[in-house]
Amino acid sequence: MEVARFQPSFATTRHQAKPLMRILAKGTTLATIGDDRVAAYKAKRRGERARRGNSPRKGRASVQMDRLISNATVNRELELLRRVMNTARKDWKLAVGEVDWQRHLLEESEGNTRWMTPDQVDKVLAESPPHLKPPLIAAICTGLRSQNIMRLDWREIDLGGRTITVRVKSRKPGGKLLVVPIAQPLMIELANIGPKDAGRVFLYRGRPIKTDMRRAFLTACNKAKIGEGWTWHDLRHTAASWMVQRKVPIRVVQQILGHSDIRLTMRYAHVGDDSLTQAVEIIGTALVGTPVAHPRERDLKKA
Repeated sequence: MEVARFQPSFATTRHQAKPLMRILAKGTTLATIGDDRVAAYKAKRRGERARRGNSPRKGRASVQMDRLISNATVNRELELLRRVMNTARKDWKLAVGEVDWQRHLLEESEGNTRWMTPDQVDKVLAESPPHLKPPLIAAICTGLRSQNIMRLDWREIDLGGRTITVRVKSRKPGGKLLVVPIAQPLMIELANIGPKDAGRVFLYRGRPIKTDMRRAFLTACNKAKIGEGWTWHDLRHTAASWMVQRKVPIRVVQQILGHSDIRLTMRYAHVGDDSLTQAVEIIGTALVGTPVAHPRERDLKKA
């Protein structure tokens, strides 16, 4: 509370702290946390199932999923504990336990870059309720994260200049400003909604959307029969993948997505990249005229 509440990532930190407080138990001192306690936490956490959703509506809580907690989730929680212990030792001059953190970090997957085809997006839009279509189109056309889409305010939109200016998460205090041009499909949606001087852009029954559109989005995906396991964040992957497929320079894609590190954007570099195919074709041309390139005579007779 002394440090994280002033950071843009406070909500994430608070969420990650809940399992730490629950499993390590109230009253645990930092001085008693060593490799054994961290190992026990890791083992306990890896055996728990992931949960989805956290609706503020009364009687609506998160729902248990069919998969276990990911290694990345466990690592983020351990890294939070490490930051707390480092702060306690360096800034507060408190006694803390000795932990070999690198020993406990788990191997993570390279990350999901699943994206939809234009045909799949059309099917989802056809099955979407009226309040879902505008934010969905905004997500596809801008590549912005869910939080920026749901909290988009008319003050952040310049229809004359055809730009959207939002603050995105960054290591800098308060985040950094990101300016994204408005594509024509999104321009039409904003015009149909009816521009205002201020206030939330996307509403549900005349009120600002307090939660994300995850449930409505999943329902539309299921009705569209485009496969399972889609997430709202896949729309961000879709925007990035479509740009790369259409030969938008990777540095431009990085700027639009607001990535501070080009390595994050490079995950999409393989999408629509013909260089690998061309490279293998070159190998094939080296075999022209050799027995490998032609079927044997006896094989032809058998055929």
